[in-house]
Amino acid sequence: MRKNPGADTATRQMLNKPPLPFTKGLRLGNMPQIRVIVDEELESVWTGKKTPQQALDTAVERGNQLLRRFEKSTKS
Repeated sequence: MRKNPGADTATRQMLNKPPLPFTKGLRLGNMPQIRVIVDEELESVWTGKKTPQQALDTAVERGNQLLRRFEKSTKS
């Protein structure tokens, strides 16, 4: 932040308002962890351990668990 003061202004402005269709991704909690899950499940497809459908189903289940945890942590 010291190198680029104010670089977070746009992000702060989007977070301080109700979500719109084009800002919802910004508010997706645990997105880095969900990306890891998707990568892991894709790897299981590439190595033949799972079918694409099995990997997608597992990614949805694991991702939803993280989202529920995030949802609980942000409720006041």
